[in-house]
Formats: sequence, C-alpha cells, structure tokens
Amino acid sequence: MELQAERMVDHSLRTKPIAIITSHHNNGTIVSLSKEAKNEGLFHGMKIGLARKMSHRVRMLPYNHNLYGYIYKNIIKTFYNYTPLFEPIHYGQYYLDMSGTNKLYKSMNDIGIHIAKNIYSQTNMKSKIGISSNKLISKISTKVVPENIWQIYNGNESQFLAPLSPDILPICSEKTIKKIIHFLIINSIEQLQQIFKIPQLASILFKDLYSQLNQQVFGQDNTPVYPLLQKSKIINQKILSQDSNDYHLLQSAVRELAGNIGYKLRKSNRAGKYICIEIHYSDGFLNKKYCKLNTNNNHEIIKICKNLFDKIFTRRNRVRAIIMTTTNLFYISQQLSLFNESSTKYQNISSALDIIKKKFGKNSIHNGFNYELCSKLKSVKI
Repeated sequence: MELQAERMVDHSLRTKPIAIITSHHNNGTIVSLSKEAKNEGLFHGMKIGLARKMSHRVRMLPYNHNLYGYIYKNIIKTFYNYTPLFEPIHYGQYYLDMSGTNKLYKSMNDIGIHIAKNIYSQTNMKSKIGISSNKLISKISTKVVPENIWQIYNGNESQFLAPLSPDILPICSEKTIKKIIHFLIINSIEQLQQIFKIPQLASILFKDLYSQLNQQVFGQDNTPVYPLLQKSKIINQKILSQDSNDYHLLQSAVRELAGNIGYKLRKSNRAGKYICIEIHYSDGFLNKKYCKLNTNNNHEIIKICKNLFDKIFTRRNRVRAIIMTTTNLFYISQQLSLFNESSTKYQNISSALDIIKKKFGKNSIHNGFNYELCSKLKSVKI
C-alpha cells in the first residue's frame, strides 16, 4: 500500500525504483520496496548505508505516517458499507467476513468488484482480492494469482495449493520445517500432501508441528475474522531513526509505547492480562520478556514496562527497535474506590489525557520525560 500511495502522490515515481525507509541515516532500514528496486539487488530490512552503495538509482522515501493513515481510514469507511466484520492486519491487508451477503449480490466476485471500485473512488488505490472459505487461502491467492480478483471455491483448497512452493505456507518459515523440506528436496506442496497421507510418517518427521502443518498443507484454517474491537492483542512498535544504546533515549521510547498502549486499552474499555517487550538489536539479536498487566492505567503500565525493560536490556549493543505487545484483552468495569486515593488520582490523570488526545490528536501532549527525546524517534504502528 505504501508504494501505491507514494506513486499516487507523485506520478513520476510510477516506473522508477523506490524504497520506503525508516530513516535516511546509514543505520536506517528498508520497510517496503518496488519490483524495480528488488531488481537492483535491494531487499526488505537492508540497511540504508549498504543500499546506497549497491544502487544510486533507487529513490528512498521516508515513511509517511499521515498519508498512509489517511488512506487507511478511508478504506475502513468503505468496508463498513459491506460488513461490520473485518480484521485489519496492517496497512494494505484486511480480512472481511462476508457471510450472509449472498442474497444481496449475484456472486462473491460481484461483491469483490463493488468493493474494489469503491476503494478506488475513495483513495485512487487499486485492490487485489482473494475470495475463499478461509483466511489462509485468501492471503496466499493475493500473493500468487496475477488477477486482481480471484475466487477459490470451497473444496478446491488443496488442489489450488498443490503446485505452489512450500515457502508460501506461514508455518514453513519455522527453521525445523525448513531444514526437513530442504533435506528431503521437497519442491511443491503436492509432495507434502503425499507425505501427510501417511500420518505415521508425517508425525515422525514433523513431530510437534505435525497438526499445524497438516492443516495448512491441505488449505484448512479455522481462525475467525476478528473485528477491530475484538482482537486479542494490541501491538506497538518503535523504530529508532538511528541505532542507539542510550539508556534514557530507550526509556523514553518505552514510556511512549506504554502510554499509547494504555490509551488504546481505555479507548475500547479493556485491559490486557499480559504485556511483552521485545528489544531488537542492530546485530539481529532479540531479547524479550513478558509479565502480568491486568490494568489500563497509564501510571501502572509505564511502571510495569520500565521494570520489564530494565530486566531485558542487558547488552551493550545498539538497539534498532522496541516492540510492545499486550495480549488476552478483556472488558473491564470501573469501580470507585473509597480508600485508594492514589489509584483514583492516576485514573483521573489518564482520563484527562484521553480527553486532550481525542480533541487535539494523539501527539498533542507528551510526558515531560519524553519531550526532549521524542524528536529523535520514529514510530511505526502495527
């Protein structure tokens, strides 16, 4: 979606190699890139310093949050005209549950055409739509089928997957499965399907991942479409514009992420049972740890996250990104406390901050600790 948006704004970029980047600094990384840029030898996640050495033709554009956010909101408004059950994965990728709409339109293809036309009229963005009985097949079809709208009928899932490479299945990104597939020289999903027709052999080969791989090999996926307010987790990510091991800078990033998590939880009147922090270092190393949360109070969330960060920030290497995830979301009802005045005080402060953010925007007010450092950071939300 990012590439389409940039080319829509500047028509001169339509045939040129372009890359969307986190920062123009040498330690920045490529977030998204065009086919022309891939032909130049660049790839997703490459450092900007190396990319500049490899190719001088590629136009590198900074991540434009305002533009992508505006397009995202207009696409969401379009979906509400067709179904209340849709699940945004990230900018440019969505799942829609169209159950019960057969009587309103001639066919599912007809619905797909209507949705694509409406999105184009609202945003000038072209769509690629995969229609099937589950999320797995819909996602794969948009990757491998050249047509803009394609339907895989119920019962034809395994036949559709058979000629494709095993790499297209999400579970095949697991290292253990990759090694087995490479060792057995398996080049198509059809070969995997033949193995899984002998359950004893497949269970010995793939062990704990047998049941999950068995489902994906035959195109089975029972996960429902989670509406926007019913998703079981909230993820926030912050990518530093320049890799750093400055403790105060990183603490500022943690406080800001924790504040955003709290705002989203209170907005939906929910709390998270657990919270997890991941630190991604510039050398590719990853540290993560989680603990119980059970609150949506800003003061408590920031306090918990600061302690959690201190436990996992144990290396001297520079940090590239911090990811914060809260899971097992549940609805809560506020109960007035007669004795715990400090808790009521912090709840009132959080409520006052929420009112300001709703009226003037999410970035209208910052914590004093973050104010001097926030200009050094660049936020990417998932």
